[in-house]
Amino acid sequence: MEPRITARFEDGVLETVNVYNGETQEIADVAFLAYASPRAPRVELVAPLRAAGLDTRRVGDCAFARGVMAATAEGHAAGNAI
Repeated sequence: MEPRITARFEDGVLETVNVYNGETQEIADVAFLAYASPRAPRVELVAPLRAAGLDTRRVGDCAFARGVMAATAEGHAAGNAI
């Protein structure tokens, strides 16, 4: 679930959206929110890195959004490959 900050957040209501199916849900009585990742890949870096001759691999959420175990396994495999 990812947070969606709306006008209701000021009233302590946080809306979340499921990144896999788009379903939303609300969490009431929210006093504080710390959020670390927008799950947005920085794909604009791939082409310049490849043009510079660097081996690049898009893994994890940069390839496509999925569960943490699959993304971690893919990142581990990419690390082992280089």
